[in-house]
Amino acid sequence: MGRQYSAGPQASRLAWYDRNPASKLDDGDWVGTTPHALTERVSYTAPAGKKAMLEGALMRVRRATAATTALRAAVEWALTPAGGSQVRFYFAEIITNNAGDQEMVYLPLTLILCSGDKWAGLSVDGSTGGTCDYKFRFKVTEFDA
Repeated sequence: MGRQYSAGPQASRLAWYDRNPASKLDDGDWVGTTPHALTERVSYTAPAGKKAMLEGALMRVRRATAATTALRAAVEWALTPAGGSQVRFYFAEIITNNAGDQEMVYLPLTLILCSGDKWAGLSVDGSTGGTCDYKFRFKVTEFDA
């Protein structure tokens, strides 16, 4: 005979993936964008009473046309914990000035966002003239906290 184990007080708590899961996606392409200050492009904030597992994120910056004066063009993912300050989590940049130069990062993640935590994709281009293309994509699974 095998041993009998007690499941304990947490036995009735469902696993996160069984607590009303819902997939949330965001995807955006900005083509031919002129130089600009740091700008939020996409974001997700975990709602009250929910948590979310960030499962993957992609970001890309590509120089579409050469700049008159090329400075850093970049994309970044930032995390702002509920009640906290925004922190740059990942970034990619190009400092070259050839049309077609690009940086792309795919992040296979397992990051838990608690209620009020915000995940955001931002872009910036300090150049004079020229244009860049930006892409952001991410997926989260939201569930009851």
